[in-house]
This record gives sequence, structure tokens and C-alpha cells, in this order.
Amino acid sequence: MLALGKITQRYIVWIAFVLVFTLLASVALHKGSVQSPDTGSFISWANILIKHKFNFFVFFTESHSIDSGYSVSKSFFYIVPVTIIAALKSIFIDHWVPAFQVSNLIALFFTLFFYVKIALHLEIQKWLISASLLTFLICVDYLLWPKYILTDTLFSFFVMYSIYAVTTQTHNDFRSYILIIASSALLLFARPSALPVFAVILFFSFSPKFSQMILTTKTLFIRLIVLTFISALLFSLVIM
Repeated sequence: MLALGKITQRYIVWIAFVLVFTLLASVALHKGSVQSPDTGSFISWANILIKHKFNFFVFFTESHSIDSGYSVSKSFFYIVPVTIIAALKSIFIDHWVPAFQVSNLIALFFTLFFYVKIALHLEIQKWLISASLLTFLICVDYLLWPKYILTDTLFSFFVMYSIYAVTTQTHNDFRSYILIIASSALLLFARPSALPVFAVILFFSFSPKFSQMILTTKTLFIRLIVLTFISALLFSLVIM
């Protein structure tokens, strides 16, 4: 019993991680896959991409519209999930829907994984990390969206990985900057609302001293209001 207690104490974070992921995955699999009107747009864009044999230049230069009224040009900020759907449809044919649900669960797994890695890197106490993981079980987004054929779960993964890349970056390490740029690009092309997050990640990555100055306690409230306003402005420009 003493040995078991020591093992539990040592690996309590990863035990909580496995438990939380298993429960969230069970909820998603129990409910089955769900589609929404936006899913139809992604499927139509994916079919067009397949028709052009993944030629993105031809894909973006086509001007015709799909059933939902969205033109192909509007898929620019959704090209990552559209490409994933197109690839799954090409590989798994009629079984691409369960394959997409598996990809959602993989994204969920790594969202939780990188959350834990960030917390461990920041040297947060293990019992606190374990307790915070349990909050995912009462988070509506993680209970709801993994079963949907939408971008939400993938977007959550890209955001968490980008935060991980920024948090763990080594100063003047070229590889760190490459990872940040790559993850930011995936984030940007996952959905339109990523633009403010994209801007903030690049800001904290390439202007560490200036960003630390912004977040000093003096006049922090005013500075956060300004940053919030800029982020809201960027988001409004994207959805116009």
C-alpha cells in the first residue's frame, strides 16, 4: 500500500490526465458524431478540393458558390480543417466521419497533454495541476464539441500547442521560432476568429521584453483594456 501511495503521488498528474481524457472521450463516443449547417460547408469545400486533386491554387481561384451561400474564397481561414476532411474522405471514403471523430479525440488528447506540459514547465504543484484537469469535465466546450464535425476541437488543440510553444521557447533558439511560426500558421488557417490569438502569440514570441513591460502591474488594467479593444477590432475586421 505504501509503494502504491508513492507511485500515485509521483504520477498523480498523469493519472488525472488519463482519467479526464477517458471520460471526455467516452462522452463523445457515446453521443456519436453530430453535424451542423457549417459541416455542410466544410464537406462541400472538401469535395471541391478533392475534385481539383488538392491543387490549392485552382481551389482558391474558383469563384462559384456552394449550397450554404459561402464562396470558395471564404474557406481561406478554414483551409486546415477542410484539408483534413478532404484527406480523410480520400483515404477512408464512406468511413471518413468516424475517422474525423477519431482525429477530434486525438486533438483532445494532445490539448490536455500540452496543458499538462505547460503547467509542469511552469513548476505548478502536481496536486493543483491534477485538480485543474478535473475542471475539463465540467467545461461545456470539451463535453460538447469533440463529437461535432466542426473546427472547434482542432482549433482548441492549435491554441494550446501555440501557447506551449511560446511558454517553452528558448531565447534565440531558431527551432523554437520555427515551431511558433508553424503552429501560428496552423492556428490562423483553422478559423477566422484565430486572428487575435495569432497576433498575441507572435507578439509575446518575438517581443518578449516589450510584452513583459506591457504586463507589469502598473497601469496593467488600462493596458489590458487597450489590448482587448485591439483584439476585438481585429476580430471584427475578419468577420465583416
